Amino acid sequence: MTIIRDLIIFYRVGDKRTYQMCYHLRDANKPIDKIKIRQAARMIIPVLEDRFHGQKVTVQRIFLRTQTSEPLK
Repeated sequence: MTIIRDLIIFYRVGDKRTYQMCYHLRDANKPIDKIKIRQAARMIIPVLEDRFHGQKVTVQRIFLRTQTSEPLK
């Protein structure tokens, strides 16, 4: 069974460089679908825009850090 632990978001501020942010999921043992992952990314954008004083923030990539409870073969 694979459990999603973290959401790793790469985002760009304005036309400048790309930043990375790791968002830890508290309810990680519950199944999380792709729609909820997109919603989480959308909820983070206003927080990041506020942090960067109103500059446009664009989410470029979203990765999932997972943990598997099955032994690797």
